[in-house]
Amino acid sequence: MVAFSGRTMKNDKKSPKYINSPETKLYKKSDLLYGIWQSREGLRKSKEFYLCEGNVDVLALYQTGFVSAMAPLGTAFTEGQAKLLKRYSSKGYVIFDNDAAGIAATFKTAMIAERHGIQLQVVKLPEKSDPAEIIEKEGPETLKNLVKRPVQVFEFLLDFTMASCNTSTPEGKEQVVKGLFPYIESITSEVKKDACLGMLSETLGVNNKALIVEMNRHTMNTRNVKEKPSVKTQSKKITDEFFLLLAVSLHRDFFQYVKEQIGEFDFQDERAIILYNALIECNKNNESSTEQLLSRIDDDTIKKDLLEKMTTGEIDDNAEVLINNTLQLIKIRHFESRSLDISRLLNRAEKENMSWDMIHELIHEKKSLDQEIEDLKVRE
Repeated sequence: MVAFSGRTMKNDKKSPKYINSPETKLYKKSDLLYGIWQSREGLRKSKEFYLCEGNVDVLALYQTGFVSAMAPLGTAFTEGQAKLLKRYSSKGYVIFDNDAAGIAATFKTAMIAERHGIQLQVVKLPEKSDPAEIIEKEGPETLKNLVKRPVQVFEFLLDFTMASCNTSTPEGKEQVVKGLFPYIESITSEVKKDACLGMLSETLGVNNKALIVEMNRHTMNTRNVKEKPSVKTQSKKITDEFFLLLAVSLHRDFFQYVKEQIGEFDFQDERAIILYNALIECNKNNESSTEQLLSRIDDDTIKKDLLEKMTTGEIDDNAEVLINNTLQLIKIRHFESRSLDISRLLNRAEKENMSWDMIHELIHEKKSLDQEIEDLKVRE
């Protein structure tokens, strides 16, 4: 044993989902997997692993008979964890939650696995469910049957991306292609890469040669961006407002909390307004999937940004912290702006013959705002 890892049982959005021991020279969570020590015997026999999202899911799978189950320690799957896993097995199944965060994690995990020569299949769970919930509500046999019917990684990613885009239009087909290129580029086997491009070509009705040309262009553009990190495209800058709504789109459990916090604010970024309104409509109609959210957005650049964040998985690690910190920044800016407006009004009070009651009310509001700003900055 090198450390302790636990799951928060309280439904508190401000608390981290997983609590681990502090990192030491011996314990670095990005290089370890929860349950891998106990899975050694099962891995030796079956040569297959079952990678799920959290500690509770590992225990649920183990109780169901899948004794080679393991999970990242409250983080996204990492390069270090892939290296560790490859020592024991090069074939396994991903059993992540069927929600936006789980699908994003599947994208990222698949790309890392490809780079390390690990063969993956995906166990597709019912929407908004996880292994522990399935066992609790429907029994272990239901989960066993699902595990017996896995799908290939590319088939899973293709189906999801197709459902998220309007493939009846050239622009929609282009979105699918760009959304899948990061995974295809991560494939080290040229035979497998060619097979995936062939499947994509046939599904979209697009010439295979055109896909190869487009992928080569995408690879060159990606390489140029990496070689010139100082070059910034201002028109594509993601503001704090837009980042907050992207994060909430991928972690829908936080929507109601964020909605209550920002209900009084006016967004300045038009992309944030569009995304916020789409989330409102989804919430009204009990639409929880990313595909349904994307169908309510007409702006292709917003769809592209959302799919990119999902693919990279950069919002998966410490989503609660990212959302709360971004929300805090937005609130501070809003209060500071209002406080400055009040100062300007008070400076013009005499010229505009403002009543003493109005002046007193403005002074009281400014004091309250300044105190709120100070309190928020202390929490940073």
